[in-house]
Amino acid sequence: MTTVTFEPYYDTYMFRCSGHSGYSAPGHDIVCSAVSVLCYTLDDFLSRSELEGRISSYKRDFSDGYVSIDFEAVRIEDTGLFDGVEAILGGFRLLSEHFPEYVAAEF
Repeated sequence: MTTVTFEPYYDTYMFRCSGHSGYSAPGHDIVCSAVSVLCYTLDDFLSRSELEGRISSYKRDFSDGYVSIDFEAVRIEDTGLFDGVEAILGGFRLLSEHFPEYVAAEF
């Protein structure tokens, strides 16, 4: 099972994704593939946001079966930043609704 979390911790926002979905064999697992695409999409969005000066303290760790992303918003009122993050998290919610035995999303 893949577990996805996103939560604030003081001024830092923490995203974690861990585990393999187990929907199908490695290399043929469409659920795991969808999770990976969403993780890379979040990373790309936040990397661009860092270059634009919208986030700071950007830290990321991608390893087999684990993704960790931490960041601080420069302006908490930056609705565009949080709308973008929320849209990507919506993809994880959809996966957890359609494949609840393989993906758990806790936001």
